[in-house]
Amino acid sequence: MPDAPEPEISATKSRLRREALKRRLNRAVPAAGARAARLLLANFRFRADDCVAAYVAMRGEVDPAPVLEALAARGIASALPVVEGREQPLVFRRWSPGEALVAGDFKTLCPPASHAAVAPTVLIVPVLAFDRSGARLGYGGGFYDRTLARLRARSPIYAIGLAYAFQETETLPVIETDQRLDAIATDQEFFVIQERAP
Repeated sequence: MPDAPEPEISATKSRLRREALKRRLNRAVPAAGARAARLLLANFRFRADDCVAAYVAMRGEVDPAPVLEALAARGIASALPVVEGREQPLVFRRWSPGEALVAGDFKTLCPPASHAAVAPTVLIVPVLAFDRSGARLGYGGGFYDRTLARLRARSPIYAIGLAYAFQETETLPVIETDQRLDAIATDQEFFVIQERAP
């Protein structure tokens, strides 16, 4: 997309966000989400020492729970995000499938404060829309952009979008602070944008 002033990009993103959320709420099918999870597990090589952070699905998001359940069976650690405040990056607490969750900010569910904070090596990210360059449209709070920027500044982190194929768009507007995904798993395919470092 050609360069445009940031306020214009912000207005475009707001419009795209409304359209994408409506489309997902109308077209989301749990069985298709399960296919996306299976394609991710079949095509991405998780490492034994990984800590994989995902999210608790809401508003029609593809549910990553099957991925975390399969990884737990392999002995791979997992975590979920915690919102610590507006304009703050997310933090992650260790969590295993079946463990209790508590209410968090912004109508989220998260592990209780008694669970240890961890630094994930793989981050499974929810999306409203995406393009083949790895650009991602989220809800507009900037949580994942701030989080990925902080994590990438500290150590290698691999970000995988989990989405329905219908959420793909030809191109999304981006600004300097937007963080791109490294790979995307949909209910139709898994594709890599940036290979994971050895």
